[in-house]
Amino acid sequence: MEHVRDLRSELMLKLLLIDRAGRDPATLLRAQRSILAETEVRLDRQSSASSGFERTIVLSRLANARAALSFVEALLDQSPGEPVVYRSIGVVRSPHTSLEGMPLQPIADHAGVSCIEIGEPYRGCLIDLDGFSHVWIVSHLHESTGWTATVPAFLDDEPRGTFATRSPHRPNPIGLSLAHIVRVDPDSVVVAGTDLLAGTPVLDLKPYVPLFDAPGEDVVAGWFEGRAERVFERTSDGRFTPRSRGTLD
Repeated sequence: MEHVRDLRSELMLKLLLIDRAGRDPATLLRAQRSILAETEVRLDRQSSASSGFERTIVLSRLANARAALSFVEALLDQSPGEPVVYRSIGVVRSPHTSLEGMPLQPIADHAGVSCIEIGEPYRGCLIDLDGFSHVWIVSHLHESTGWTATVPAFLDDEPRGTFATRSPHRPNPIGLSLAHIVRVDPDSVVVAGTDLLAGTPVLDLKPYVPLFDAPGEDVVAGWFEGRAERVFERTSDGRFTPRSRGTLD
């Protein structure tokens, strides 16, 4: 089944027939998952290359494809069949307007302070945050598109497994940045040291607590050992094409 609009009718009918026959639907669902995953990638690329109302249509189809994929995956693992949806609670206003030359981690950022503007419904959540020195910024890396099992790591000269990197090129482009709090205003948080583009949607803020966040045992940094220091010398380059300039093949 290649058209998402056929999912509700045709897939449900097939699942009904399989159930009545006493067979396992896993094979059908895995095949459907594969098709939907390919459809998601294709529509994601189309959305980056389109504009105007055409892009609106593509984004609608992309949303339907992702919801259908979530439904099929839920059937496979028997979890509640609801798509995972998060709303932005704010947006980053930073000096970084382009991926080119951006710091790879907040610790290497010397471009000045950034501001996290918080949406009106969520501003009350800022109460008491001014008592902390640092905050975790959970963000949606909106200029990232697509993913691969391995990525060309910024701090190394060979591909590394995506989950063993901090690359933005991942199945769910979620960013995690630790920033120093300069001040907390009624509608925003001013921070020093960010590795986030201006306009990045913020999903959540969490206070940094050393007892919780700093491991008490010895830490092993994997392939970063002997390479992490390069973060002060290297900056973002063109290895990951931003969504606004098309997709990475």
